[in-house]
Amino acid sequence: MCAMSEASRQVILSRIGPDHTYQDIWSLQTHLQQKLIRAKRSGISDHPGYVLLVEHAPVYTIGKSGSMDHLRISQSQLESEEIEFFKINRGGDITYHGPGQITGYLILDLDQYYHDLHRYVRDIEEVI
Repeated sequence: MCAMSEASRQVILSRIGPDHTYQDIWSLQTHLQQKLIRAKRSGISDHPGYVLLVEHAPVYTIGKSGSMDHLRISQSQLESEEIEFFKINRGGDITYHGPGQITGYLILDLDQYYHDLHRYVRDIEEVI
């Protein structure tokens, strides 16, 4: 059970348009995650969570388990179409993000909610 009441939880929502690079968004996520970790380690129990809703400029990402064989566009096409390519430290294969698509990044302390990761994923799927 969480010592924090449900009424005191705060989540900051940010909407970010395609005028930022994927690196900008990645750096922001890292910054917010580290901020949350520092607050928690300092004993601050009412630190906010963050939800970033991002419309990326065209970008392909590849996760740790991804295969370059699955990228169906050449390096020259990436360059000529000004599409970013970014290696990330998360799981997954090749993913495309681009204009018109909204990607949500949740940076939350699940100790403020519940400890069931599977429930968390199911809840996110239900909301979406």
